[in-house]
Amino acid sequence: MNLLLTLAEDLFFGAQIITAGKQRGLVVKNASSLETARERVREGVVGIVIDLANTRLDVLAFINEVKANPTTRHVPILAYVAHVDTERRALAEAAGADFVVPRSAFQRALPEFLERHARTLQAEAQEDLGANGA
Repeated sequence: MNLLLTLAEDLFFGAQIITAGKQRGLVVKNASSLETARERVREGVVGIVIDLANTRLDVLAFINEVKANPTTRHVPILAYVAHVDTERRALAEAAGADFVVPRSAFQRALPEFLERHARTLQAEAQEDLGANGA
């Protein structure tokens, strides 16, 4: 499945993610709980976009969990945070987020992230389906 998972509270950024994902043929789903996020990752995602300012979820623990699991560590994670929040940025990088960008650069970083990483995983998934279906 061409699923892009988001953990975002901010509707403005959520709308940007949905638009960018749809333009690239991705289905974008936001998880409002860590259990839902875990479930979606188990189902298979081509990438994860996380708002580090999310106050309802322990997003840092989720990043660590995804990257510590051998079956999911390949899933690319783009996280965004206020440019002044250097502590959360460092914690996200330490947890294993592949890209951590300031909110001000998010609009530029998202398309590049989707093109570079999500598309690669999407192509690999299609190849796996073809090989298993043959």
